[in-house]
Amino acid sequence: MECVNFGARNIPAMAAFPSPTKRLSGKRVTRWLHHDHSCLPTLRAGPSCRSMAVQEEFSNEEDYIKAGGSNLLFVQMQQKKSMENQSKIADKLSPISLEEDSVLDLVVIGCGPAGLSLAAESAKLGLRVGLIGPDLPFTNNYGAATVASGAASGKLLQYEVGGPSVSVQTAYGVEVEVENNPYDPSLMVFMDYRDYRKQPVRCLEAEYPTFLYAMPMSPTRVFFEETCLASKDAMPFELLKKKLMSRLDGMGVRVIKTYEEEWSCIPLGGSLPNTEHKNLAFGAAACMVHPTTGYSIVRSLSEAPKYASVIARILNQGINSKDTVAYERNIGNISIQAWNTLWLEERKRQRAFFLFGLALISQLDIEGIRTFFHTFFRLPSWTWQGFLGSALSSTDLILFAFYMFIIAPNNMKVCLIRHLLCDPTGASMIRTYLAL
Repeated sequence: MECVNFGARNIPAMAAFPSPTKRLSGKRVTRWLHHDHSCLPTLRAGPSCRSMAVQEEFSNEEDYIKAGGSNLLFVQMQQKKSMENQSKIADKLSPISLEEDSVLDLVVIGCGPAGLSLAAESAKLGLRVGLIGPDLPFTNNYGAATVASGAASGKLLQYEVGGPSVSVQTAYGVEVEVENNPYDPSLMVFMDYRDYRKQPVRCLEAEYPTFLYAMPMSPTRVFFEETCLASKDAMPFELLKKKLMSRLDGMGVRVIKTYEEEWSCIPLGGSLPNTEHKNLAFGAAACMVHPTTGYSIVRSLSEAPKYASVIARILNQGINSKDTVAYERNIGNISIQAWNTLWLEERKRQRAFFLFGLALISQLDIEGIRTFFHTFFRLPSWTWQGFLGSALSSTDLILFAFYMFIIAPNNMKVCLIRHLLCDPTGASMIRTYLAL
């Protein structure tokens, strides 16, 4: 049966059972944002722009950070880019029927890659699925969906108390026409973390460790992106742009024309969802983002079929149950079956290791980051590629750590030992591995 769609506000990829949603306890956070409606796609407001204050409410401060925090307006600009050559979701899917006899088996909130894949896989199994999200086309993200705002889901989910705090990965990119492109136009540059400054300059943007992506569209048309891999306080996009332009200038690259800008904000780490909650989550809302890379789409797409089958089985249990009242009362316990599909003990061990790495990266200065990456890419290919692709088992990750420690310079070895012994993520990783 096909997925159905109804236009609504942009909230996270989530599977919701037909049961009352519990409100989160805790202090709500209200923010006033100034939206420049007539010039939304541009970085700076021109004289014809009209500004309107809009009140945004979040369940707590962490939810605000997940939504974009101080960079929230730029995140919204990225989501609402004009994409005239792409169809909107409502152009492809039928609207949800409002007839009284029309009953949905499952409602998926969020129309990103994770939400759409889960809805599609559930529909393949015969479920009647409703899809709720903004009626927008997919934004061009140059090979990767880079706005994981689905993680800002505090209004519909509960998260474990006392978990790790959220870090943020931010990136600013431009597709430009250039002269003197220093990169091979047949290759994509994954990470260039070299320093191109002619003279060391003390400035705010220099305090954030960043690196460059480069994706050639042609010998003269290139997408460049400056990325701050992880930071407790999100690096402002204005500083990322300034650092990118300074880097290009130091490399001798002359920008002739700018075609498009991109703003990326991905929350990293944070607490896992409360598995006793009746509503389920998927994708960024379920903390499926790799804590140290920001990658998540491959995992979401690969796990959607299995997750959908578990949800379908649980719903069919309710349909076949003679005692509907008892089923409604126990649905919270039943939903744990679905949660455990996403977060097996093996997955939790892997995540604990990644959180340890995230905390380390967030604390390193520029020279520390360069030393870390120089060591990282000297590892055997299967180790660093497996790490980036979440393909290493929890045992493989221990081998990865030993390899890293052996080839690391002495100053990095001291840093790794100190981090393991002194940072809370070190003790948490050990407890998780030992299942204490």
